[in-house]
Amino acid sequence: MNNILENALKKIQPSAKEIDELYALFARIKKYLLDKHGIKSQLMGSVAKNTFIKDNRDLDIFLFFDKSVSFDELEKKVLAIGKDAFVHFGGTYEVDYASHPYTKGHINGCEVEIVPCYKLKSIKEMISAVDRTPFHTKYIRKNLEVSQRKDVLLLKQFLKTIGCYGSDLKTRGFAGYLCELLVIKYSTFEGVLKKFSGLERNTLLCLQNQRNNIKKFDAPLIFLDPVDKNRNVAASLSIDALLKAKYYSQKYLEKPDGIYFEPGAFRKKTSSKKSLESLLKNRNFYCIYFKRPDLIEDILFPQLERFKNSLEKYILSKGFALNNSFFDCCEDKKACIIGFDFAVEELSYFVHKNGPDLFSHDDKTQGFLNKHKNVYFSNGHYACFEKRKITHAYDLLVSLKKKEVQKQIAIPKGIEKNLNREFVILNGKNLLDYVNKGKISKNVVCRNIAGGKTITAN
Repeated sequence: MNNILENALKKIQPSAKEIDELYALFARIKKYLLDKHGIKSQLMGSVAKNTFIKDNRDLDIFLFFDKSVSFDELEKKVLAIGKDAFVHFGGTYEVDYASHPYTKGHINGCEVEIVPCYKLKSIKEMISAVDRTPFHTKYIRKNLEVSQRKDVLLLKQFLKTIGCYGSDLKTRGFAGYLCELLVIKYSTFEGVLKKFSGLERNTLLCLQNQRNNIKKFDAPLIFLDPVDKNRNVAASLSIDALLKAKYYSQKYLEKPDGIYFEPGAFRKKTSSKKSLESLLKNRNFYCIYFKRPDLIEDILFPQLERFKNSLEKYILSKGFALNNSFFDCCEDKKACIIGFDFAVEELSYFVHKNGPDLFSHDDKTQGFLNKHKNVYFSNGHYACFEKRKITHAYDLLVSLKKKEVQKQIAIPKGIEKNLNREFVILNGKNLLDYVNKGKISKNVVCRNIAGGKTITAN
């Protein structure tokens, strides 16, 4: 291992003291859960596999329930047990939702999740998605060499630095489990990067003879789960995250540098007020700003993405082109924004419309001639100019408040109420006002306003 990697490891590898403290805290919680509630628990996640990055103090504690316990009963029990444990240890908590509701919070400065699963002998008995986790942990502990843990840390930090680590629905990057499997398959951190640098779309990877399952998946990257042949571990990975990993892997291999392990090294820098003003002045940038619905991120972000895509189609259908579009949540978690960078802010009042072929003599041709005045000939077609109902980007977004327009757009139920209650259109000066008042951070604007190819209806 070269000096660059050794120096990076010194910054990200947890100390023996940190590891001991985490295991000691888990031991206390485990004993309490067994003594007070008579339930067995195990530690899962990266701490259990010794693949966690320094100062990422997360304990994923799984409670094991018999298969005879119903879903409803399991949900009630795990919430009651979880809340009691957090209170007992003087922690803070909240209820979150995945396959089941569960409690998460902080105890002694450590992030703790108390999650239910069923006690199973085989993955074939799986009842819910979280039931895979114990099998994942067991597989990694058995197949990942002790020496390869360092390579997993390096890979995770590399992906964090370039902004594509994490399988949450906002990041849509590489999951920790996927990183571990990649190191098992390609042996070292640099071995994984060499594979990344030559990746093609729809690449299939596996650790066992599972290639007969390929027809079940359509994704930028397919890595078959060694413990569940019906699952693609990389299912949540976006094409952009994959391409980013490929690009930076090539760059690192060409010229290795410690900067690839420095947090925030490739993050867009926050602009000053003056440079942000200049940036907005030269862009046709608009935001729809509305109160954030009371939804967890795994539900909210897919709905925001669907709404953004639906709005994008509506905008394009009206003749506008977009340089970029995005959705985001303000850092105080109080509001959502959906942004559009229009290629042109205002369209011409008239639009050219092609009609039927000049040699057509059917009812459609006559209908076109009856409907439109001042018809002319253009490239073998009847043609005309039509008046646009909306010519300005601002007016187009204002029209979203009309019920008849909303019927043309698929607004997800989770955000429909908040959107109809109130949304604000921000552009230029009033967007800067929101930034200056702290309603939107400069980080949110700057990380989204740049980039993207022009999006047109064609």
